[in-house]
Amino acid sequence: MKKTIIFFTGIVVALVGVYVSLPNAIDLLGFSGSAFFSGEVWRIITFPFVHVSNAHLVENLLALFILTLLSYEFKMKVRAFVSLFFASGILLAFFGGLVYPYLVIVGSSLGVYSIFGALTIKGQDYIPRYVLPSLFAIFIIMNVFYNYFTGDSFVQPLYHAIAFVVGAGLFSLGKRTKVLE
Repeated sequence: MKKTIIFFTGIVVALVGVYVSLPNAIDLLGFSGSAFFSGEVWRIITFPFVHVSNAHLVENLLALFILTLLSYEFKMKVRAFVSLFFASGILLAFFGGLVYPYLVIVGSSLGVYSIFGALTIKGQDYIPRYVLPSLFAIFIIMNVFYNYFTGDSFVQPLYHAIAFVVGAGLFSLGKRTKVLE
C-alpha cells in the first residue's frame, strides 16, 4: 500500500504542479506528430502531465484515484501500472502522430483508459468475466455520447477506446510473458 500511496501522491504533485506552474504548458509539452517528428521528442513523455482546464485536470485526477484503488485491490503492481500508463500513451501518441500530425494530445486519459483495459484483464481473477468489460465499456460509451452532445470531435473517444484495447492487450502480453505480474 505504501508504494501505491507514494505513486499516487507523486502523480498528483506532478499533474497539479505542471498545471499551476506552466500556463503555456500545452505549447511547450503537449504532443503533436508534427512537433515530435520535427525533433521535439520530449513531448511523447510530457503530454500526460498537461491539462487544458481545471475540469480536465480534476477528471483525470479522479479517474487516476479510482484506478489506483482498483489496482491495489486487484493486486496490480505499481511497476505494471506505471509501465502500462506510459507505454500505451507513447504507442498511441506515436502512431496517432503519424495519422493526425497536427492533432494536439494532452492529458492523462490515454493512460487512464489503458489502465481500465488492463484492470479488465487483471480483475477477472476477482470478479466474473462478464462484469468488468461491461462496466468499463460504459465509460467509453458515455464518452462518445458526451462528445456527441457537446459537439466535440469523435477523435477523443476513438483514442480512448483504442487506449482501452491497447492497455488490455499489453497487460495480457505482459502477463503471458511474466513481465507484468
